[in-house]
Amino acid sequence: MTTRLAAALGLVASLAFASEALAVPIPATDLDAWLTGGETSIGVSTDDFIATSPTQTVGSLSNEVLFNSTTGEYTYTHAVTPAGSGFLFNTEFAPPGFTNVAGWSFSSAAGAGGAGNDMDFAIDELFGRILFRPIFDAGRFWEAGETITFFYVSTKGPGMGQYGLNGIGTASSFAPVPEPGSIALLGSGLVGMYAAIRRRRNLHS
Repeated sequence: MTTRLAAALGLVASLAFASEALAVPIPATDLDAWLTGGETSIGVSTDDFIATSPTQTVGSLSNEVLFNSTTGEYTYTHAVTPAGSGFLFNTEFAPPGFTNVAGWSFSSAAGAGGAGNDMDFAIDELFGRILFRPIFDAGRFWEAGETITFFYVSTKGPGMGQYGLNGIGTASSFAPVPEPGSIALLGSGLVGMYAAIRRRRNLHS
């Protein structure tokens, strides 16, 4: 029993290290400097992050999608307000059309107790998802009720997607629409999975 437990813990640790190794750092961009003033708002939504308990809220999310007709790019902004401390924010999907431009409003981070520069968060792309991890300053940064606006840029227009706060809560909100090829690939995968399950059932019947 002890050997199996040790092996399981070792596997979990190995997967954690592998995930870290696969994470690709993304340079931080200041949202305040990124916006030119020529963007047009094409959608706004507000959601709560719901944790494992249906009645527990771990934060709130206000979204706005801005379109720049000059560049043809969409800027997805997410004003995140946690209900506690020690959180990180991430997209729980790989945003289609992601241009590798992401960051946050440095001024909103400064208002939450951060330094107000590109050292307040580390941004990583892991399996296509974008993770914003706060770099804590003496344990005092981004606590309950403090709003920080994150963003990323995509060539794709908005649909709906999932976002996470510390991997606990999820909220449905604006996200880039997947390419038709990605949808077809997902559909073919589901069909293949269904066929494999039916084949296995027929073998055992």
